[in-house]
Amino acid sequence: MEADRNVVISLERYNEMEKELRNTKYLEKLAKAYNQLQTGEGRVHDLIETED
Repeated sequence: MEADRNVVISLERYNEMEKELRNTKYLEKLAKAYNQLQTGEGRVHDLIETED
């Protein structure tokens, strides 16, 4: 059985890595939406106005 391995990094670096991961997921979501629009899978709807 392989021993557990631990890595120690600064909190700042950890936060940077988390942000990069979130950005990657967001960009993937945008790319998927863009591809759906390009293939005609988009939907048109009216904007809803709200009072501030």
